[in-house]
Amino acid sequence: MVDVNKAVVAKYKKEGLDFEILVDCDKALEFREGKAQLDDVIATNKIFKDVRKGLHASEHDLKRIFKTEDNRKIIEEIIRHGEIQLTAEYRNKLREEKRKAIINIIHRNSINPQNNLPHPPDRIERALEEAKIIATYQPSLMPVLLFLHQSRISSMLIATCLGIAMKPVI
Repeated sequence: MVDVNKAVVAKYKKEGLDFEILVDCDKALEFREGKAQLDDVIATNKIFKDVRKGLHASEHDLKRIFKTEDNRKIIEEIIRHGEIQLTAEYRNKLREEKRKAIINIIHRNSINPQNNLPHPPDRIERALEEAKIIATYQPSLMPVLLFLHQSRISSMLIATCLGIAMKPVI
């Protein structure tokens, strides 16, 4: 089990009722992918209505909503289908991965008009820092970036901000 002081809240809302448990952020996300055991994920076997206030969920509500009295099955459902709070450390890790992916996309799809070679990733990274472009960790960023890359506006925007020319998309 995880230390309660290092645990984050996993929330699940169904039929107007809130259910919360304490979990390790990284392990809970690994559990969703099938890479971790339930005992490594949870900080306690208790299911709460409100963790911060210490209010436990009633047995009646648990049985009515989840159709079982087995806390382990209920906890699994909360982890698999609920919302897990992300730690600042994990959000920073996701943001850095997204930043590297953006740099890689621009590197693969951009050319230097002076020598018709791709711009090196470190030059793109410096240009992003100078332009103060922050990569968010939301998954919706990639389709937006690809859309902008394919549009005429993005070519002008990227060329202006980063001083590069984009390869035409075929």
